[in-house]
Amino acid sequence: MRAFLVGRDWCCRWPGCPAPALGGDNDHRVNHHEGGPTTPANMVMLCRHHHNRKTDLQAHYLLDPITGDVFWLFADGTWAVDHAEGPLAPVEKRWVQTYTQRRQRRSERAAARAAAQEFEAYQHGADARARAQEEFEEAINQAKAENGPDPPEDTQPF
Repeated sequence: MRAFLVGRDWCCRWPGCPAPALGGDNDHRVNHHEGGPTTPANMVMLCRHHHNRKTDLQAHYLLDPITGDVFWLFADGTWAVDHAEGPLAPVEKRWVQTYTQRRQRRSERAAARAAAQEFEAYQHGADARARAQEEFEEAINQAKAENGPDPPEDTQPF
């Protein structure tokens, strides 16, 4: 359970505290001796300093078990939100997917790659056509310069 909490929280959940969760304390939102369960839905990782501040009733928090967000209410009436940032945070769980979802995402990525390659080939073709047109016009201009001006067209029949 501690490994999950560290993976979900990643650092102390007190707003703005960068202390790593690995060295922190497991804190029960509802204290264990008051009947609070020892489950991830009732626990966050706090550094020792902030664990003591919470225990001294300087702040209370609510933990959203779905998102892992912690809503802090401080003694002076202010509040703050701390979002779970670890690799196991619910919003970061990109690895949780069914086989069908994985296959669908894989085919979407393949289609996007194919479209990008097709567009790149089109762009390359457009560039090549533009270069060929420029070379053609340059060759015509060069031939005109070497041969002189075109003779006037004869409009009278013989």
